[in-house]
Amino acid sequence: MAKRQNGKGTLRKRSDGRWEGRFNIGVNENGKPKVKYILAKTQTECAYKLKTAIEEYEHDKEIAERCTFLTNPNPTLSEWSAIWLSSYCKGIIRESTYENYAYFFERYINPRIGEMEIRNISTIICQQLLMDLYTHGD
Repeated sequence: MAKRQNGKGTLRKRSDGRWEGRFNIGVNENGKPKVKYILAKTQTECAYKLKTAIEEYEHDKEIAERCTFLTNPNPTLSEWSAIWLSSYCKGIIRESTYENYAYFFERYINPRIGEMEIRNISTIICQQLLMDLYTHGD
């Protein structure tokens, strides 16, 4: 079997006949590598699952690196909405949907409760916001 490229993981056939794929996801606190395992019945299926798992891991890692809220343990709704829109929505949803979300946050939500810390927002506050929007509109 040919050597796989760096970052593409490894494939091997186990003694039980199944195929195993592995790739590194970092190191633990002791400096030992942390590994993600994938199992499949065939080599082709295992290679596909391994490739998909690596892509998902890289995507999640990229999102985590872009999220600046991790430096602020108590973000406000306004701060979080900006992070959520740029990190989680941008590139995943259609541009028109993204613009609508941004508009609703800017026009209706942030002026009313945008300065509240997320941890202090309860379902009662959300219900009051919805009732206020329903009865008074803008």
